[in-house]
Amino acid sequence: MKSKVPFVSILLNLITIPLLLFFLIFYDIPHQAVEKVYYWFKYETSHVPPKEISCENIPTEKLMVAATFGQSNAANLGGTPLPEIEKVFQFYKGRCYLAKDPLLGAAGHRGSVWTRLGKKVVSSGMYDNVLFLSNAIGTTEIAKWECGSAATQNLINSIKELKNKKFRPTHLMWHQGERDNFKRTSKENYKKSFLDMLSCVRVHTKAPVMVSVASYRFGVVNGNIREAQRELVDFTQNIFPGPDTDTLDQTYRRDNTHFNDLGLDRFAELWLEKIRSLP
Repeated sequence: MKSKVPFVSILLNLITIPLLLFFLIFYDIPHQAVEKVYYWFKYETSHVPPKEISCENIPTEKLMVAATFGQSNAANLGGTPLPEIEKVFQFYKGRCYLAKDPLLGAAGHRGSVWTRLGKKVVSSGMYDNVLFLSNAIGTTEIAKWECGSAATQNLINSIKELKNKKFRPTHLMWHQGERDNFKRTSKENYKKSFLDMLSCVRVHTKAPVMVSVASYRFGVVNGNIREAQRELVDFTQNIFPGPDTDTLDQTYRRDNTHFNDLGLDRFAELWLEKIRSLP
């Protein structure tokens, strides 16, 4: 029996593309919103789910278990999605899968930095295998991650499920700040909200947390957000610096905010450098 997916895909494109153009022209919808809808339809009609495997089949010796969280640049809104990568896995709702973009648990239907990082980590020899737990949500400001928020509770629930499978996070990797650039969040409020979030997460894991310096949005960076992120670093509290992605200009961005393929690869390299520098 022939698959109906190509027919459905063609039909949806014939219907949705004219509608999107109509709204773009007459209602002045931002191009990013149109793009999100288009890629959602493309994803729904062509996406092949990742292959599920038994969590017991993931070797625990020299295993990096990274919980990644933040907003869109920590999610699946980058360049080209990567296929399955050897020795790189993902964990979602109590189940284990081979890692491929888009990663389960994070927003978006495009590529991510994490698949690329996983490949580089394994190639470097630091770890034999990598398991990602993804919890990034687009357009979330730091206040939406405070203790008791839906975002942080979802992260905590995911960590609990991970521990139920006998895995323990080795790294907590935070990349967020673009939304707070837009909202002009003060340095004091950013630090307060982050530490409030971390106080709840610390009940469930003492793994080192790595804080990116990230505020770049449409070519503009925010000094207050950058200072807040740098000042959060406290080795005595197991808080370490992540990459400074504000150094990656429009050459590395597909829309002057989210990363293109070159940007994702460089982003992954910066993460690798910071992981190597951990004590």
